[in-house]
Amino acid sequence: MRALKRFDIGGRLPEIRVPTLVITAENDSTVSPHRQTFLAENLPNAQQIFIPNANHGVTIDQPHQFNQTLIEFLRPTATP
Repeated sequence: MRALKRFDIGGRLPEIRVPTLVITAENDSTVSPHRQTFLAENLPNAQQIFIPNANHGVTIDQPHQFNQTLIEFLRPTATP
């Protein structure tokens, strides 16, 4: 846990160019929503989705919402 706390990749986030989805559980007490917002704001192609009534185990707390969010993100967009 100490190593995780000291790990800081913030300065390298702009190097990540792929589309990124940051799924944030409203009540996450393990990785704070504030910290997750920092990630989303500093990744060039990121979008952040907040899932209400969920804790760190968002995949268990709100599985349907999590799955729908992920499917929408991964679904290819139609091009004209």
